[in-house]
Amino acid sequence: MIAHEALVTFDTVEGCRVLGELGYVSGQAQQQQDPWRATWRTLSALVGLGPGQLMSDLDRLRSDALDALCAQAEALGADAVIGVQFHAAYSDDGTCALVAFGQAVRLDHREGATG
Repeated sequence: MIAHEALVTFDTVEGCRVLGELGYVSGQAQQQQDPWRATWRTLSALVGLGPGQLMSDLDRLRSDALDALCAQAEALGADAVIGVQFHAAYSDDGTCALVAFGQAVRLDHREGATG
């Protein structure tokens, strides 16, 4: 599996040369809002507690989208994804969908292969 460290928002990977572009890939994850958890977060914010649970939900959603992106890129024979971007959408029922997308590439990792 391609490591999350091989996903970059830049158009290049420092110290590597792009050997070939394999196409655009994407990964999606979604999560239904839990009304009890939302209520707990609201109450916690009112008494001054941090939004730790919210962040862990968002971190999990991001990780799931990146895992799906990596799997699609790996299926094309890529060893990295460049130009990674995210798009989030919320529906009326509280569902949050996150899409990660970018360009799957093969890299030359040899020392001095930049350029």
